[in-house]
Amino acid sequence: MNLMKSRWRCLRPALKARWAAAALVAAALSFGTANAVDSMPSVTAPDAAVSAPNLPASAQRRGTLYRVRDHGNTAWLFGTVHAGQAAWYPLEPTVTEAFNSAGQLVVELDARNTQAIQSAFMRRGVYPEGDVLEKHLSSTTLAAARRVARRYEVPWATISTLRPWAVTLVLSGLMLEKAGYQSALGADQYLLSRASKLAKPVTELESADLQLGIFDQLSAGEQEKLLAELLKGIEDGSGLERAIATMDGWSRADEAAVLRVMRKELTGTSVTALWMRRVVLGKRNHDMAARIATLLNSEPSTFVAVGMLHLLGSDGVPQLLRQRGIEVTKIY
Repeated sequence: MNLMKSRWRCLRPALKARWAAAALVAAALSFGTANAVDSMPSVTAPDAAVSAPNLPASAQRRGTLYRVRDHGNTAWLFGTVHAGQAAWYPLEPTVTEAFNSAGQLVVELDARNTQAIQSAFMRRGVYPEGDVLEKHLSSTTLAAARRVARRYEVPWATISTLRPWAVTLVLSGLMLEKAGYQSALGADQYLLSRASKLAKPVTELESADLQLGIFDQLSAGEQEKLLAELLKGIEDGSGLERAIATMDGWSRADEAAVLRVMRKELTGTSVTALWMRRVVLGKRNHDMAARIATLLNSEPSTFVAVGMLHLLGSDGVPQLLRQRGIEVTKIY
């Protein structure tokens, strides 16, 4: 993740810890921004549209794609991942044609708006002046956090002012980086870069404050357990194994493989599982479905890109839209 590495160089001791932490979590949440457009593989775009013949024969299906119709309007739902590899792009012809036919791109969060992300983070993810992480973690969790920070060459002062959920964001992003998945090459970033080059309007389903507020709703005890569970997964390798399985499944449009990882992640009574079931894939899926239904009332053509996990299973966005009487067709 070259963008993350370059930000690390900028963040090292010259910056104050609180602002360094804000910039770091903004990078983790926004999945790379400033250089993402330039780092994406180029695709010729005649007349603001990329036609299928311009795509290499090697382009294959990735993620999952649905067509949604209501009130005579059409929306495409595409499942993304938030980190990736250059070999995954350009996306295959069906997705490319759907994207270029749409009047706007709709994403969970417009990651290019780093100012809004950093502002929201400073309100929610950083302890008040004089407070530090060491005062809020057990000795066991603190020791594990220090070990993982050293493993990833993270200066402790950079994350010591962060709340545990923010440290979780940072370390999970670095885990993917070490495995070879760059945040600047996430599918959402690829689509945002294409939207910029084609002057396609971008709309957010959520906001930085809403997304960070989801984490901030966790109690202090739940935040520590969330962090502890991630640290354990990093140290014993299980977290990385699940992450790689998800990325691999997405890259081959293997929904069954991604579902297996998702169900394993959601099973049990861990804080991670309970929180994902209740909030990450529970309330948010219902809110996303409602927002997409509203867009279908007024927008003739829309391309909606959200994390693939939001589109899977009986509580996924496509099924919730069907329950509203909206026509949903799975393309693949």
